[in-house]
Order: sequence, then structure tokens, then C-alpha cells
Amino acid sequence: MVKIAAIRESNQRFANSHDEQGLVCVFAGATSGIGASTLERMATMLHSPTFYVIGRSAARFVAQHTKLATLNPNCKIAFLEADVSLLSDVDVLCKQIVQAEKKMDYLYMSPGLMPLNGAQYTKEHLDAGFTLSYYSRMRLVSNLLPLLRTSSRPVILSVLNAGAEKPLLETDFGLAQNWSFTALLNHTVTMTSLAFSYLSQDPSNKDITFLHSAPGLVKTEIFSKLQAPEGSRLLWRVLLPVIKGAAGLMYWMMMAVSVEESGERQALLLVSEEFEPGALRVDQACEVVPVVENGVFEKYVEKGWGEKVWEHTVHVFETTLASN
Repeated sequence: MVKIAAIRESNQRFANSHDEQGLVCVFAGATSGIGASTLERMATMLHSPTFYVIGRSAARFVAQHTKLATLNPNCKIAFLEADVSLLSDVDVLCKQIVQAEKKMDYLYMSPGLMPLNGAQYTKEHLDAGFTLSYYSRMRLVSNLLPLLRTSSRPVILSVLNAGAEKPLLETDFGLAQNWSFTALLNHTVTMTSLAFSYLSQDPSNKDITFLHSAPGLVKTEIFSKLQAPEGSRLLWRVLLPVIKGAAGLMYWMMMAVSVEESGERQALLLVSEEFEPGALRVDQACEVVPVVENGVFEKYVEKGWGEKVWEHTVHVFETTLASN
């Protein structure tokens, strides 16, 4: 495992030695937790960058905006207010970016929710948890690839759970008939790795680094923010505080890392030249997940399932957006 001291040193070395001006970065899922920490660390490492930060509330972003401006007075910060659980909102914000920029250097994505309340469908009739962890992220990638292709060193980073790929329900990629908590986690993780593997094989994407990372256990507020939806049964309302307490105990007993350390590690993934163009899965130690002979992911790649996953993804884009 790469020690945090070595990672901090590497990031500082990058900040001191790289003087490229005007790097353009898009951050989704960066108004709290790991994303916010990564964004703040990147603000200290880049010279005169432009940050597009996607979030639900411009009002709630004010304090974070002030902090970023303090960390780097030369950075340009554009907040794009959107609900990224809606593909139509993702399209609107991507159009704004494409109209304003000629290139993009970094695309960071970590939006999500803890799906303990069961399936929660948006007005676009997609499960919010699945959309935040997969469909919206892939829509960002799809829409912004033209800008990324013009960068000298483009990097895409999706923070989820690389290395934990599991078998898919192969006739129900989107879990329309088979939704469950574990199926959601398994599908979004495996489909992310397969989609990145497939996209990286396109000759037009040969210079792009597609990273799927696993941050490990991190002391975020994802459990504390969980609320029982209206109409929940009494049992769930009673159990939810217990689950929150258990999560806190788990963080302590399993020595979860701080959001600051996790942000430092994700920043390293974005800037380190050790991660060359192509599709890579990176674990919580900031090390590339090794190839496993006859592993679940490896078998899917060998059988061409990346293309099937991407075809399903594009179909969801087309049918969802056509209805809107």
C-alpha cells in the first residue's frame, strides 16, 4: 500500500514542478465528502485552473466556493446547479461546458447515495441510486469525450469500488425486474469497469486515461445524511438510527481513513503519470488492481461484454431522453 506520506509528497512535487496554466476540470459529486476533499486538494496543486463544480444548490456551495478561492486565488470556479440523477439535467450542464470550453483535462465523478431505502425512481423512471453511480456518470463521459480528446493528458476518474466486480444479471442490466441493494452495487461497479474498458479501445480515445477507483472505507457523512422517506414503515424508522450508529462504530473499529486522506489519494490518481492512457482499475492503496486469471471481470472482457454493456447504456440514454 502506498503510504499517505508518500502520496502527499508526490502531490506536492507535482504542484511545485508543473506550471501548466488553464487546466479545465469538471467535478461531479464534489460538494461534500471525498469529492469535496479531492477538489480542494486539486485547487492547491494546479495553476490558474478552471473548475466546473456540479451540485444541487448554489446557495449551499457559497462557503465551499469561498474556501476554494482562498486556497487558490487564481482559480476560476463555475458552479453548475443541476440534479445529476436526471439525464436531462446532465445534458443541459454538458452543453454549457461544451459551449464555453475548447478542451477538458480532468473529469472527476463521485455522486451517489446509500440505497438502503430501496429503489427510488426519478421522474425519468430510472432508479436514482443506479443513475448517480452509473448512468449519469457515463452520460457525462459520453457528452464530454470530444473536449477530453483535445487535452494533452486527459483523465477520467469514477470513484466507486474497482476490484469488486461481480457476476451480472445478464438479461437485466438495469435491474428493472431484479432490483436489490447488493445487485445495485454489483451492477454499477462491474458495468463501470466494462464500459471504461470498452471505451478505451476506441482509437479516438487512445490518449485518455479511464480510471475506476475504490476509495475503501472513508469517514464520510453518507450514512448520517440518510433519512427514512415519507410513508416508511415504523420498523424502518426504528432501525435506521441503529444502522447509522453501527456505521459510526464500523468506521472506528475498521480504522476508516479521513476524507482528507481519501481526497489526497484521488488527487494523486488524477495527476500521476504512472497511470497511462487506457482503462485501469485502482484500489484503495492507489495500486492497479491485478489481473485475475478466469476472474469475473476478465471473463466478461474476453467475451466482449463491454460492448453489450455500452449498447445497453446508450439504449437507456436514448429511451429516457426521448421521453423527455
